[in-house]
Amino acid sequence: MKRTTRLGITALAAAMMISGASSFVYGDSDQAKATVAINMDGASAVKLNYPVAINGVLSTETGYLHKDGKTVMLPLRALVEALGYKIAWNGETKSAELTRGAQWTSVKVGEDQYSFAKMLIKLGIAPQSIGGKVYVPESFASQVLQADVTRDGKQVNVVQEEKKTMTTQGFVTGIAIKDGKGQIHINGAGTAGLVLNVDSSTKITDEDGKELTWESLLLGMDVEAVHAIFSTLSLPPQTPLYELKVKTKTAEKEILGTAGTIEEVMTGDDGTISVLIKGEGLSDRSPAEVRLNLLPETIVAAADGSKLEAAKLVKGSAAIGFYNPMLTKSLPPQGNAWKIIVMPDTETSEIPENPPVR
Repeated sequence: MKRTTRLGITALAAAMMISGASSFVYGDSDQAKATVAINMDGASAVKLNYPVAINGVLSTETGYLHKDGKTVMLPLRALVEALGYKIAWNGETKSAELTRGAQWTSVKVGEDQYSFAKMLIKLGIAPQSIGGKVYVPESFASQVLQADVTRDGKQVNVVQEEKKTMTTQGFVTGIAIKDGKGQIHINGAGTAGLVLNVDSSTKITDEDGKELTWESLLLGMDVEAVHAIFSTLSLPPQTPLYELKVKTKTAEKEILGTAGTIEEVMTGDDGTISVLIKGEGLSDRSPAEVRLNLLPETIVAAADGSKLEAAKLVKGSAAIGFYNPMLTKSLPPQGNAWKIIVMPDTETSEIPENPPVR
């Protein structure tokens, strides 16, 4: 759909005074097609003659070519509302918050930083205000909203399919949830593993589909996470979590965890094996160094969940130990291991990669 606005000499002069531009220069063919808008923030007038189709429907709003000569700026409100987002505008800060289910992002006029998966990314072009409307670069649709963006001549086509998901099996190494929002770290500590961003719409259930509370989630639990197919390029990568299935059943109310390196393996006179793990605690109450006794019921496993023999616990191996909070007051503290995960050697072993942001 094309709209044409003709300005008389008086209106054109007034527009020039408002915009501060000395002149407007169009080709004859462009002038017949262009919709002229004035940037109330004082920038030059632009030609809104780039049609935008969203999920196959031509929008009544059009975009314009950025001064870099290659990027099309898209009308924010028309774009996100057509994709099912709710938009809340703050006139004082000239910023907008966009929400759709567990997805949240924000933009601010004049600032090249866009919120994505609880991180700020730069696209090279800041949102701009033209004629009282906010415009964002087309890369906002592809990199932040995760839509497919193509060009057909001047027309920009934005297509966002039903949310694509993937399922990751793993074990919990970090929990930071408050009032139904926060993050869960799985399959590693520090920069390893994957961070799952939790929102009020995220579901948590047991294997039978019974709904659970976040308080029932403990360190070391085996889980199945259904999350977005994309993730940030941060270390560790982050991605929105849609559903978490807890596969471990335990009567424990709290589990502590320590991730690091096995510094020592000892065998007592009674044949009991203990390991000393030194590294970092996985919660506020977890020590950075702990000696763990292996009991007959202690689980020893690889990062992929496969069971291992205790003989695989050797000095120098990377490991994560999970244990009951009842520890001795010795240095280092000592307790009984519930589960010990032997992590792969990152220098010699391949670790599955998480899909990056498109």
